[in-house]
Amino acid sequence: MADNPNSIGLPEFELIATYEDTDGRSLLREVKKSQPPEACPKCGCVGPFYRHTKNERIVQDIPAYGKLCYLKILTGRYKCRECGETFAESFDCVEGKDRLTKRFKVYIQKLCLKDTFSRIAQDNSISVNTVRRCFHEYVEWNEKLLIYKAPRVLGIDEDHVHKIFRFVITDVENRELLDIIPDREPDSILELFRRMPDKHNIKVVTMDMYAPYKKIIKKVLPSAKIVVDHYHVIQLVNRRMDDVRKQAREGMNAAQRKKFLYLSKLMKSNKEDLSVESYNRLKEMFLDYPNVGQAYHLKELVRTMYKQEQRREAGELFLQFIRSVPENCAPMVTVRETFLSWKEEIMNYFDHPYTNAFTEAANKLIKDLNQKARSLDFEQLRYKVLFATKATRLPSFEIDDADFEPSKTFRKITVDSVLASGPTLLEGFGVDIETLAQEFE
Repeated sequence: MADNPNSIGLPEFELIATYEDTDGRSLLREVKKSQPPEACPKCGCVGPFYRHTKNERIVQDIPAYGKLCYLKILTGRYKCRECGETFAESFDCVEGKDRLTKRFKVYIQKLCLKDTFSRIAQDNSISVNTVRRCFHEYVEWNEKLLIYKAPRVLGIDEDHVHKIFRFVITDVENRELLDIIPDREPDSILELFRRMPDKHNIKVVTMDMYAPYKKIIKKVLPSAKIVVDHYHVIQLVNRRMDDVRKQAREGMNAAQRKKFLYLSKLMKSNKEDLSVESYNRLKEMFLDYPNVGQAYHLKELVRTMYKQEQRREAGELFLQFIRSVPENCAPMVTVRETFLSWKEEIMNYFDHPYTNAFTEAANKLIKDLNQKARSLDFEQLRYKVLFATKATRLPSFEIDDADFEPSKTFRKITVDSVLASGPTLLEGFGVDIETLAQEFE
């Protein structure tokens, strides 16, 4: 098989010959440097140099013509006329003593966002450890790009991926996913916030009623207002209302249960959506089961609370709910205690009417992508979401102009000091969810 001398896309090499193996699966391209070394890496002396020894080096390159491809580099060592030291040729396309070209490593890294390490290794006749090493280099490089600009409204939630809860953060106002971290442990979350400059710019945090999150936010963002997603509040009341219905169902015969099941569907409907006939049927049932009726009216009271525009009016309905819960109705007593624990965060919604709907939409998209790519582990899935599409926006900086004046004092460099003294961050890292969804349709 003949190769055009310029077809391999590596201008530092001169192509000597191309060979094909007997089973037709791979190519071997014999190449040599187009130009000899220009300077001695030891002393900097400009050549020419003595040709000390000849050698051959085999490295794997990106596939060509649908076949695996290897480079047989005719190389050698040189001796400097000035310092007498010997040195080997270096190559732009190969890093150090690697057995893979730089572009082949990039090729493998892209495959890692689509397939398992074992299949990639088998298809390219390399070891699984080599594939894993390439991917980890990709991860290490891209981690440097995860510089977030603190959003004004931060959304936090968790996503259950590969049987573990993963912590997700979003910019609610700009509708961008910021990151998915491997777990929701406090230390992991605290580390994420440590890497976020200007945290004081976060004014609102939307979340569900998960106490450990509230504790962390109050610690790292003491001035931010926590807003509990009103959907979760209403969902909680609905579930406990259904628990009251289930308690009332105990001891009924089959016919009564069937009738009660139909009425339960009416209970879960919004009051304004019911016909007069359906609502009257509910009222008849409530005469026989007063606890069920109380639970239903408490559910509707919470819904009415969220229709208010002012915090004061909503607060009055909140207190009415607290006072109206009967002590002999254990499920609704549980709701009352939960509401009292989250009173401030529930009421904050009426000053800052944000929800966690966008964050949960991002979670759903991540779950959908995970379903489509079941062969990928979490780290591969994470980087597929964060970096593999046009939806990704990389951080950008404004360079401050300043005259350089050497200092006589020095201090240890830390991440915080670099963020504090470095160039101004104009835009932080983010993934546009709508664009991401379109990419994977």
